[in-house]
Formats: sequence, C-alpha cells, structure tokens
Amino acid sequence: KTQAILGVEAQKVAMVYKHHAAVKDKASKVSQGVINKVGDLCRLLAFQPQYKAQFRARPDVSQGELIRVTDWKLLTPENYDRTCFHIEVDVSG
Repeated sequence: KTQAILGVEAQKVAMVYKHHAAVKDKASKVSQGVINKVGDLCRLLAFQPQYKAQFRARPDVSQGELIRVTDWKLLTPENYDRTCFHIEVDVSG
C-alpha cells in the first residue's frame, strides 16, 4: 500500500513539473508589447499597499450602497461578439 501511495505522489510531482515547464515556455514567448499593455494593472494588483489600491465601482464617489441582484440574464447568444445583460436589483429599504 505504501508503494502505491508513493507511486501516486511521484505521478503528481511529475505532472506538476511538466505543467511548470509548459507554463514557463509559454511565458517566455510573451512580447514586451503585451507586458507593457498589462503592466500598470499587474503592478496595481501586485503592489496594492504601495499603490493604495481600492477596488470600488466608482473611485470618485466616497459613499456607495451594496444592493442585492434579484435577476440576471444574458440577453445575447453566448457566441455573439457583444454582451448584453438584463439585471434587476432590489432597491427596497
């Protein structure tokens, strides 16, 4: 039984190593232009305390309310090139 467990663990390690090698290979193919496009967002997410990042719907509005969504439907087909939603919210006190 111990050998079976060790065999499974060895397979897990091998799969993780294989995945890591594949991801590393893909990451080396990312162009500098792509890195520059997402650079600001990545820095913001990676260094939230330094950038004093706050995720809010409207950063220019200091007060806001959370409301409960009561209905949410996708109106456009999934393979459509645009996305349109129908959203209903509960605004009762």
